[in-house]
Amino acid sequence: MRIKQSKLTGKKPVKYYVRQINGVHAIVCVYDNPRCINTIVTDKNGKETRQCYPLTEQQYNVYVAGSVAEQNKLIAKGGKIYGTNKIYGTK
Repeated sequence: MRIKQSKLTGKKPVKYYVRQINGVHAIVCVYDNPRCINTIVTDKNGKETRQCYPLTEQQYNVYVAGSVAEQNKLIAKGGKIYGTNKIYGTK
């Protein structure tokens, strides 16, 4: 279930990234209160889409990890990032 964008008004993200999602660049913002991830995607036509989803504590810890290596260690221990059901590269 999504979180309304109005709940993020006036709040600053704990961490943010620029990622490529489905062939377009997206800004991914991680918030601690409410604990959620907000994606801001601008498509090729200039239309902006914002979506905010709640995070479990385990997912939150992966997103705020200090480095990609640290994120990978947490994922290997069973942590999942939003929208993934498995660890890629494993059978």
